[in-house]
Amino acid sequence: MVTIPRAEGYWLLEPVERGTMLTYCAVGEAPGVPSWIVNLLVFDSPLEAINNLRKEVKKKKYQTVPDWLK
Repeated sequence: MVTIPRAEGYWLLEPVERGTMLTYCAVGEAPGVPSWIVNLLVFDSPLEAINNLRKEVKKKKYQTVPDWLK
């Protein structure tokens, strides 16, 4: 386990003709860990998060629009 003293990032979702375009940008520093290892984690984490989000939004409870959003 490594403490990351500085990490920043953002997710940008934009509508496009065939769906949604996702831009993910992140930067962090992990003292004592080679940057190529950190870069591997930064690359894989968003893909895993999107796949999990995709599974989650297919659940029945998310198939209707809540009143507060109408």
